[in-house]
Amino acid sequence: MWLWLAAASGAGIMALLLLRYLARRRAFGGRPLLPLTEIQASMCPVLSLETVHEVWTRLGVFYSLDPRLIRPTDPLRLFNDVDSWMLWRGTEALEAWIRSLELDPPVRTPETVYELAMWLATATRRPRDVGD
Repeated sequence: MWLWLAAASGAGIMALLLLRYLARRRAFGGRPLLPLTEIQASMCPVLSLETVHEVWTRLGVFYSLDPRLIRPTDPLRLFNDVDSWMLWRGTEALEAWIRSLELDPPVRTPETVYELAMWLATATRRPRDVGD
């Protein structure tokens, strides 16, 4: 009985890891690694290298990806698809980071990495309450 339970648990874990790998491969497989300076140069002078580095690095950490695989045109829903296998831990970390910045909400919800970076670069900080 215990052997069957252990085997079923092991098979479930292996299936989860395989599906997670396949989701990442489908989303980002076959892409060459681009240096962040090259990514920033393609958007120059709109976004600074500092902003690109910060946003791409954070996305890479939150979603366990190499930031050099992330493109400005990547839809944010692509990260949600990959993150679903990790129970949305990356999305929760991204949302917590954005909340910690205390920025005014965007006029329109960002749909791509570029739009997210533009909002973060141009948004103003919310004023703090006098009692803070």
